[in-house]
Amino acid sequence: MENVYALVKRFYLAHGRANIFVARTLVERYLRAAAWRGRSNEDLCTDWYCIEDFLTVIQRRDDSLARLFIRIDYLALFFRYADAHIDRRPLKRHAEDYFARMRAFLTYLEDTGDYDIDIGELDADLEMFYITGRFRLPERVMWEEIEGLTIEDIEEDERIEMEELNIQLNDLLHRIGEYFRCPAYQLDIGRAATIYTGGLYDMNEYEHASEEEKETFWLRFWDYFFFDYHLIATDETPIAHYSEHMWKKLSYDDREIIGDLLAARFALLAVTEEYDDHVVCRDILRDEEVVLPHPDIPGSLSKSILFGHICDEGMMMLNYITAIPASKRLQKRIGDTIQREYKLFRMQAHEATMDDFLEREAALVRHTIHVLSTLAQLDVLPRRLLPAAIPRTIDPHVCAEELGALQIIADKIGFSRHSQVLMCELFLDYAQSDLARAQTAETLTATIFLFAEINDIDLSPITELYHVLGSDQKTVRAALARMRTALRCVTYDPRYLGEEGFVTMLYSVVHGKANF
Repeated sequence: MENVYALVKRFYLAHGRANIFVARTLVERYLRAAAWRGRSNEDLCTDWYCIEDFLTVIQRRDDSLARLFIRIDYLALFFRYADAHIDRRPLKRHAEDYFARMRAFLTYLEDTGDYDIDIGELDADLEMFYITGRFRLPERVMWEEIEGLTIEDIEEDERIEMEELNIQLNDLLHRIGEYFRCPAYQLDIGRAATIYTGGLYDMNEYEHASEEEKETFWLRFWDYFFFDYHLIATDETPIAHYSEHMWKKLSYDDREIIGDLLAARFALLAVTEEYDDHVVCRDILRDEEVVLPHPDIPGSLSKSILFGHICDEGMMMLNYITAIPASKRLQKRIGDTIQREYKLFRMQAHEATMDDFLEREAALVRHTIHVLSTLAQLDVLPRRLLPAAIPRTIDPHVCAEELGALQIIADKIGFSRHSQVLMCELFLDYAQSDLARAQTAETLTATIFLFAEINDIDLSPITELYHVLGSDQKTVRAALARMRTALRCVTYDPRYLGEEGFVTMLYSVVHGKANF
């Protein structure tokens, strides 16, 4: 077999233009590094055959794409390679080997810092072999490179693809919306609207709003509902619930989009640099740099903050984003306030990260941004001494029967799955101090009333609740007082505050309705 470096030399003598895209010295350096690691000449030649075919087709492009390796059909390249170097129908090991070699070479080029390479295209084409769940040779495709392809051609193709993708996305979101408009989810829609509006939305004002204002309201509501709201029965987000229940009925493209939507994360961004096609932002809450396509929002964004859901993996790069004017001082006040809210949240979820907080309490964050940016409000959180978190020492299994009964009753009343978890935490904290009294009918009933009291939920109309477990109003109230004292509970106690409770707490401070 001929020496691999002789093969490289012969190719570059015949295809000098390839140097514009990948210099011969770069290829030889890559192969020598592999040789030093003990790989044989035969193995290096296989590397070269993969690289050679790649260079043969890539050099047909315009010089403007010399360092931009995107829009490459690796599936077609594999079939070209297989025709020339595999003397049988390709097997799984052939495909895996080819894509592994190409990944190693492209990663090497990318690590030089001189290339912009979309490795995701390589991974996506490899996935085509496993589209049925196991290895299967996909339909043969041919390389259809356009001679002299330019960066302008690619940008135009991307624009058209993005338009088509937006149509697919809007169609999918419409179908998801229709799915949740059925009677089974009406309680969830109502609860979500209450949390999203803070229970303060003026329906008369809505009726007199313009069509554009109404459309904006619903766009923002559905963005919250799909990504941030948690269903009463399952505690899933609607996007996750829809994906779980409808996956088998979704097309391949819909599954790709759903996967990207599930990876979306809520972010609060300060714009640091603005360009025609993109913006550079600082994630205020995570202290990270984020680069996004320029949102379709009129006016300069240099003195604005953006908030909403971003996807930095996969096809979807930007979801519904809201921009509001914000000075540096306001940006800092918003960031500092949300950090304080995060600390309150960690009193009930001690190991929670900022991502955990935003996944659970995005509604609180949205309301915080709204209040601090639109009202003459310096603070939205109560200033008071808080009780210390109680280390868990009791084994929950000791109270398994009581916890089960508590969840059944709370579920019948309509408390969400997450509220039931917090209610059980409240019960267990008290059980640690007085297990004998905790395991009584009046204490179980008092737990529900105390949780409701902390979250400013009125259960007084449900008078029969006092008697469900065989107790009465007097003994339940006495048990409630004992629990409140033992746990040193305060109004809107963050240890047991649900999603609705956090939002209610904020507006109680804003409107001066709470006595702290």
